[in-house]
Amino acid sequence: IVTLTVLRPNGQVVGYGEVQRMAGLHQPPIQLRVGCFCNPGACQVALGLTPDDVRKQLEEGHVCGDSVDVVDGQPTGAVRFSFGACSTMDDARVLVRFVDSFFGFITPGIDAELMRQISDSRASQTLAAASGVGGKNDAGGGSGGGGDSSGGTELMLQELWLYPIKSCRGLRVKRWPMDPRTSRLLLDRSYAVVDADRTALRLKSTPGLASVQPVLDLEAGTMTLEAAHMTRSLTLSLGFRVVGADELNISLGGDEAPSRDTTVGSPRRGGSDMNVRVCAGTMCTAEACDDESAAWFSECLGFPCRLVRAQTLDVLPAPTPSASSSSSSSSSSATSEANSNGAM
Repeated sequence: IVTLTVLRPNGQVVGYGEVQRMAGLHQPPIQLRVGCFCNPGACQVALGLTPDDVRKQLEEGHVCGDSVDVVDGQPTGAVRFSFGACSTMDDARVLVRFVDSFFGFITPGIDAELMRQISDSRASQTLAAASGVGGKNDAGGGSGGGGDSSGGTELMLQELWLYPIKSCRGLRVKRWPMDPRTSRLLLDRSYAVVDADRTALRLKSTPGLASVQPVLDLEAGTMTLEAAHMTRSLTLSLGFRVVGADELNISLGGDEAPSRDTTVGSPRRGGSDMNVRVCAGTMCTAEACDDESAAWFSECLGFPCRLVRAQTLDVLPAPTPSASSSSSSSSSSATSEANSNGAM
C-alpha cells in the first residue's frame, strides 16, 4: 500500500479529488482510494496538520467524505494506491507514468532512473537498505552499514481482522479464505445496518453498534449475532458453506459461551433489493435480510432499523488459498503464506 500526496513541479499540492478524477480518465481507468481512509487522527498526523489547521478546514466546510481536498494550500487527505498478489511491475510503471503525464511531477532524467530501479529485480532490497529498513538482515556492507541483503527483509503479517457488519465488532482470525470473485476477504464488510432512510449506520453516530458481536461459522454457513444487553442471540444463514472451515479457527465470538436462546433467521432471498447510502452520499445496492433480523437490531439499538447485505453469494466455488497471519503469542503449527490482495 502506497499512500502519498501529489505535488506539482512548483511544489503546489494537487488535491486528491483531482488525482482521482484524472485516474478515472486514464485508459484503462486506475482505481484508487482518496481522503483520510476512515482514520482522521492518523491522517492529521501524517499530513502534519495542527489543531488550528483542522479547525480552519472545518470552518471552510470540509467534512469526512466530501470533495474539499485543499484548504489554504494544505491537503485535507491523501491518495492511496494498493498492490496485491496479482499486481505486476507493469502496474507500478503505469502509476509512475500516470503521475508524470498528468501532473508533470517527474523530470525525464528521474523518470528514466526510476523506471530502471522498478525494472531491477533487486529494487526492493536496494530501497530497503538505503532507508535502513533492512536492519539486522543486512549483510556486511561498507562503512555506512548498508550493502546488499543476504536474505532480504522478511515481512510477517501478524494479525487479520474481519468486520462482517459495518461498524460492529470485528473478529481476529489466524487464517481466512478470500472471495474468489472479488479477491477480498470473504464476507468482510458485506453487511450493514440501515435506518428508515436506508442510510448505513456508522459508529460515530450510533455507538450501540459496538455492542454487537458477529460470530461466523463458515462450515455451518451461519452468522450468530450477540450483544451483552440482549436476552437472546440471533443466527442467520449465510446462504452458503465452506468445506473444511473447521481448520480456520474462526469462531472468536468472545470469552463467554452464549447461554441464551437462539433464533434462526436467514437473508431474504431473491427480493427487496434497495439502494443504500453509505459514506458521503455514496450509493450501493443491497439486499434486505429478513424481518427477524430487523426486529433484533431494532430492539438492540432502540430505533427502527434493519440488516442488509451488500454482497449476495448464492453459489460459492471452492475457496482459493487462504489469507494467513502469524500471532506473536501463538505456538501452533506454521501458517500458510499471506495473500495481501484485498486485506485492509
